[in-house]
Amino acid sequence: MIARTFKLSNWLLLSAAVVFLAGHSTSSAASSRGPQEEKPIEEVVANLAAGRVIVGVFKDGIIIATVENAIEPGSLTPPIVPFTNRRAGVVLGAAEFVSPSSRQVLVKLSVDLPHVRGDAPLSTQQPHLIEPGDAKNATDIEQIGLGLMNRLNESVSQIHSELHFSANDPLTQVVLADYIEGYGPEVWFLTYTIQQVPERGDFWTTRVRRPRYVQFYPPEKKDPHTLMEFDYPPEADTVTLRDMMLAHDPRLEKLRTSSPEMAGVVDSILRGDLEKSFVASGVPYFKAATDAIAPGSRKQIAVLGLESGFSWVVAPPREAKPRTENAADGQAAPTSQRPADAPTLQKP
Repeated sequence: MIARTFKLSNWLLLSAAVVFLAGHSTSSAASSRGPQEEKPIEEVVANLAAGRVIVGVFKDGIIIATVENAIEPGSLTPPIVPFTNRRAGVVLGAAEFVSPSSRQVLVKLSVDLPHVRGDAPLSTQQPHLIEPGDAKNATDIEQIGLGLMNRLNESVSQIHSELHFSANDPLTQVVLADYIEGYGPEVWFLTYTIQQVPERGDFWTTRVRRPRYVQFYPPEKKDPHTLMEFDYPPEADTVTLRDMMLAHDPRLEKLRTSSPEMAGVVDSILRGDLEKSFVASGVPYFKAATDAIAPGSRKQIAVLGLESGFSWVVAPPREAKPRTENAADGQAAPTSQRPADAPTLQKP
């Protein structure tokens, strides 16, 4: 199968939460005539979506599962975001931007992602079909990527403190899975990094670079059709679900021997011909396997059916509506602000 792709180098992931310093501004007149008067600094908090994303492309659909990694207070289960019946995404890294003073969520990517579209010119190296002369460039993927870049820039443009990010440290990452008419299933991985430029003193300007695109599905010719996994943050000793199967992890071996259907899914994953199996056999295994390797962790599982479209297997819990302060009982509205001792991206 022809791939709509251009391959890019790997990047480093960062395992801390984000505290961005905003409102550290002065007027140009003051800076030219006398001592600067700094306004109070407002901390804009970015909550992280951290955990494991597992994607399997079956004969009649795509299964997407996410499992939380509670790396800090306030961290989020990587949210599965339906765009349409034919496309869904998962957000990793900085996923929500919150104002502690107003206790309001300023940006929530799980809500914004299906609606973002880029207005910047397309790059000359956009994701594309590699066969020369084929007009089906992946402009849809790049428009989503650029739209999310614009949304992120609305938040980071107010960061004026040095964050000590390397050029490869990601701010946010997105897994995209979809079906393209006349092409088939595909899985993309987008990563966003930031660039900071010193202006004067300790005042920095911050912007989000264009995203990097890597297409994971369809695989290269002769490569196996098996599970794809993405983790935030990365760990040097991270073991994928497939590697656990190969190592005969007792938790997964118990599932494999529980029924012929379970054994069939495992064998298909290990052989690398998962595209010959059906979603109906894969869903029970995904549910049981994620429960086995991460008992008690929050998770989400969804299916992009070739015929049926998007559906939830394990849906996220409904968000509770904020309560206003009750004068009778003295209880205040809940806050989106994370605890003060939560780690930050302000590297030493």
